[in-house]
Amino acid sequence: MSTIKHSKLGGIHELIDEDYLNHIREMQCCVQGCNNYASPHHIQSRKRGRNDSKVIPLCAKHHVTGGIKEAIHQAGKYTWQKIYNIDIEELADRLWGEYSKNKL
Repeated sequence: MSTIKHSKLGGIHELIDEDYLNHIREMQCCVQGCNNYASPHHIQSRKRGRNDSKVIPLCAKHHVTGGIKEAIHQAGKYTWQKIYNIDIEELADRLWGEYSKNKL
């Protein structure tokens, strides 16, 4: 069973769901043609508060190690989305919606 915490810390809203993050870790990378298993990439800056519902599955290469044309942390979110034609907000919302719906 998932533990979800909603807390206010200095005005920052947090949603923490370790079960959902484990669910994302069981997925393959969201980049088309990449069959590597993924880790969760938070699409919202952790400085703004942790929100585990806003994650996408990325392998190490597409997350941090792939360099400026492959890794989202190197290329930047907007450039990376153009390179791979992935709307990360839409994907994160869809994955969370499917997960939440199946939990009910």
